[in-house]
Amino acid sequence: TVPETLAAVMMRDIDLGALPTDTPRQVTRLLRSCLQRDPQKRLRDIGDARLQLEEAQQNPESDATHDARGSGWRSLLPWCVALAAIVVAVWFALKQPEQIDSAPMRFALSFQDSVKLNPRFDALNPIAVSPDGQRAVFVGGSKQHGSGLFLREMGSDEAVFLRGTDNGAAPIFSPDGQWVAFSQDGKLKKISISGGPPVTLCDALALRGASWSENGTIVLAPERGSGLVVVPDSGGDPVPLTELEPSVTANVTPSHRWPEFLPGGETVIFTKTSNDNDYSIADLVAVSVADGTQKVLVKGGTFPHYVPTGFLVFLRQNTLFAARFSAERVELLSPPVPVLEDVSALMSYGSGRLGFSDTGTLIYLKDWESQTLERLIWFDRQGNREIASTHERNFEMGRFSPDGRRAVFQIHDPPQRNLWMLDLARDSLTRLTFDELIDRNPVWTPDGEWIIYSAFQGKASSNLFRMRSNGTGEPERLSESPDHQNPYSVSPDGKVVAFGQVDPESGLDIYLLRLDAETLEPEVYLRTPFNETAPRFSSDGHWITYVSNESGRDEVYVRPVSGAGGSVKVSDNGGGFPFWSPDGRELFYSDYSSRKLMAVRFSEENGEFVPQTPSELIDLDAPLGLQVEATGNPMRFLTDENVQTEGTPDLVPTVVLNWFELLERKVPAE
Repeated sequence: TVPETLAAVMMRDIDLGALPTDTPRQVTRLLRSCLQRDPQKRLRDIGDARLQLEEAQQNPESDATHDARGSGWRSLLPWCVALAAIVVAVWFALKQPEQIDSAPMRFALSFQDSVKLNPRFDALNPIAVSPDGQRAVFVGGSKQHGSGLFLREMGSDEAVFLRGTDNGAAPIFSPDGQWVAFSQDGKLKKISISGGPPVTLCDALALRGASWSENGTIVLAPERGSGLVVVPDSGGDPVPLTELEPSVTANVTPSHRWPEFLPGGETVIFTKTSNDNDYSIADLVAVSVADGTQKVLVKGGTFPHYVPTGFLVFLRQNTLFAARFSAERVELLSPPVPVLEDVSALMSYGSGRLGFSDTGTLIYLKDWESQTLERLIWFDRQGNREIASTHERNFEMGRFSPDGRRAVFQIHDPPQRNLWMLDLARDSLTRLTFDELIDRNPVWTPDGEWIIYSAFQGKASSNLFRMRSNGTGEPERLSESPDHQNPYSVSPDGKVVAFGQVDPESGLDIYLLRLDAETLEPEVYLRTPFNETAPRFSSDGHWITYVSNESGRDEVYVRPVSGAGGSVKVSDNGGGFPFWSPDGRELFYSDYSSRKLMAVRFSEENGEFVPQTPSELIDLDAPLGLQVEATGNPMRFLTDENVQTEGTPDLVPTVVLNWFELLERKVPAE
């Protein structure tokens, strides 16, 4: 686009060697003079440019090998006129601030068709901008590489996959812009933008923000239930910086997250809340790295960022606020005012989807999630599609009833997630739960009488509950734990629930809960130093399929329900979201990009699970949003797709150049 072209001219040197070989020397010199970054060397008056172009036309210069009086120069004349227009535009863009107002410039940041952004699946910030504003890193996905981090130079529309960042998230740049730190498999890692393998720095089980200072240290919030820590950018043992305050009540947990160093690395600003499910009550706090003393800067705000021209910006809901700020005195110099609306944010995490450079470039996603709807889609083994329901909602996880007549869904209506029941024949959607926070991961019991799910129910962590599938009666608590729990499957006899649990020491583990026991005490099924999740019972009750990152990335495995014997790896190139076919003869999963549905036939030989080579069943156009499920005979699969309606924001980043000027205009003087 024209704005991108002008932006590229303003942000990097122009390669005049790319001009045609027969370009007159006067024109080349004129371009070089007009495009000088140094105002002292730049052409002062555009009228002088016009005179030089006229002189070039009347008295062309050229190399001895080219006849300037020939048809070559005459054929270039229209091109030179067009080029002159570009020179004029760029010349005005590069004039000094006192000569022309440096108004902010906005444009959409395009990508090649093969790369798609997928921030929907990332509660963390998916955007990072280099300090000099010359490049950005995004969480994205492609059919070739799957999900991971992609590097985009601002002067190019090509996004390049950073190899080794599969399923990476939460990127941040080093101060020199040559490295990117990111979250992957419960670790904080870094990778050079020039290539090479990632380097592990420290554990970060559930990263909630990080910042890299020029003094060679990184501050991070390694998980939701811990204070901030500091680690050398070469890696090592984290050193505590803050400690969480005691809970005000037994039902909530405080949180420290989204840290950022102020210049010099002696002070960190961060988000502090007494309830990590509510960031409307969060404060922006500064802490001294030397002695740990804290100072409240703003009441009611999250996701702080320091702007080097002397501003503090932060989020309140989907609006970016700014106040004049002294980094030396660590204090506000003016009241906060709104400066940018319609910013994509996840207030259940207190996070935003935006990135900043130190040179006046802002990149952000618009608030598309609260406005984007989805429809349910059936497709068969041949890839034929049809609409499954007229309802358009923000569908998330869904499961079919044992008889295939109903489906229960987790539906996101920000900031809440509740359970809804869809009667597939009548296309009737009914709400089941009415919690103010989050109800998620619904699964059926084999008799169809109960829905088992995860909920907070006034506690700091989500535990297991069950409710009648017809919506009658009150939910019953099945477990109580300080650790988050999510159910994934119930055994065919209805007696055992397989669920995932977050352990502060070992990460994601798999547990079993026996519903027929006198006391409901969870049993460890699989607990290792790696992450194991998404357990699903086979239809005969002999096997459990699950996902583990023990190989270095997520893969699908199968293991006997008894736990005896080893695990068998089923996927051959990464995988997730496994589920069994209704007839029990196949195992399905999504590939690493979450775009392809893979199928695996298997057999049992001498009590062992023997999978065949996975085969691609369906190649979808976009990453799966709703977890795919199968039902019926003949078998059909259910997923969702975005509904593009008028006014729906495009899922492309917006770039704002010279946004420092926007702050100067909108924020009152001291």
